[in-house]
Amino acid sequence: MATIQVDANNNQTRGLDASTAVDYARSLRTLTNIYKTTTFVSLYQASENIYKCFDKVLVIDSGRQVYFGPADEARAYFEGLGFLEKPRQTTPDYLTGCTDEFEREFQPGRDSTNTPSTPEQLAEAFNKSETAARLATEMTEYQASMEAEKQVYDDFQTAVVEGKRH
Repeated sequence: MATIQVDANNNQTRGLDASTAVDYARSLRTLTNIYKTTTFVSLYQASENIYKCFDKVLVIDSGRQVYFGPADEARAYFEGLGFLEKPRQTTPDYLTGCTDEFEREFQPGRDSTNTPSTPEQLAEAFNKSETAARLATEMTEYQASMEAEKQVYDDFQTAVVEGKRH
């Protein structure tokens, strides 16, 4: 599983042209798949092609997690909260725009009084969402699988120690 963090604190693609930046993201995706690991990447102004290389996205507003889940569902999540759909805007720009009080726009009939707008309100809305509930279930299942795998690892270590005694 690869993860993208939409945040401007770290920029691995700085100075790269667009096609090289996409190649870099695809390389990370390939390595993530080969090694069956998780890769966290923080990019500034990621293109749609780079964004599509990742399974999950983390959106942070003033240090608060306001979304963490499937990258292909993030845009619809924020639209469902009442933020205006912007079809020509890249998904990463749209997501970060939803956390910027000067950039975000609301759907007709919606405004900051009936749409989560502060970091606290956005975090609360996410914590009550179906996406957060699925994430909690995934985490519980993952922790259970790690416990099961721990027993296999412990048995292997014991066998190695026993093997060295003989």
